[in-house]
Amino acid sequence: MIYNDDNLTFKILGIAKWQHKNGLLDVAPRPFSALSYRLSGNATFYVNEEKITINEGDVLFIPANCGYKVDYSFSESIVFHLLDCNCDEVQKLTSNNVEQLKSKFISAMSLWKTTHSYNKLKSYVYDILTIFEEDHSTLFTNTEILEVINYIKSNLTTPQLTVEEICNRAHISRSTLQRHFNKYFNMGVKEYIIKQRLNVALNLLSNGKYTIKEIAFASGFNDEKYFSRAFKKVYGFSPSDFNIKF
Repeated sequence: MIYNDDNLTFKILGIAKWQHKNGLLDVAPRPFSALSYRLSGNATFYVNEEKITINEGDVLFIPANCGYKVDYSFSESIVFHLLDCNCDEVQKLTSNNVEQLKSKFISAMSLWKTTHSYNKLKSYVYDILTIFEEDHSTLFTNTEILEVINYIKSNLTTPQLTVEEICNRAHISRSTLQRHFNKYFNMGVKEYIIKQRLNVALNLLSNGKYTIKEIAFASGFNDEKYFSRAFKKVYGFSPSDFNIKF
């Protein structure tokens, strides 16, 4: 699979958001590959006599020089176009971390609009592929960590959730917990919680129905200003700028 290909190479050609109307489209072979995230709706691709249905939250990789037909419902997607990519297999990818995937694609598109920082943009591709690699890694054979992750997910939007509470609940020392999170997620427990809460906030922002204060509290932050600072640090723009950009 593309996410565990140690010899993967590619160049960034572009990143864009696409809207698709209902109907069947015949796409001729193109000299670039496409890595897309389905923001909404669904589509059925017919590639080399294979039928692939892509739903909201799915990622699809189509290699260069590959023609296909696609039957769209009204939908939106964010697409990386890649030059000189040496992966030549059509792949549908699904993840348990849909909101994390979504935030990576949105952040990359935002960066592309402001500056073509190719090394930074390539890092987003690797981050996306790492999400799938982690989904298929041995992480969840560790029942101790699985219990911690499930507890965090169940209490993510509770502002009172603390590292100490998690440690007490899991009967694990703070140093051991930090070591596990640094190993599996390359970040500490507190940073992991903040990023997961920001993923919730990003989804609420895209809904367009709530104020920044409402989103902050609904996603587990008890301080609107702290939420805005944390959001800007991760995504590169403030929550109030979201609707302007997207």
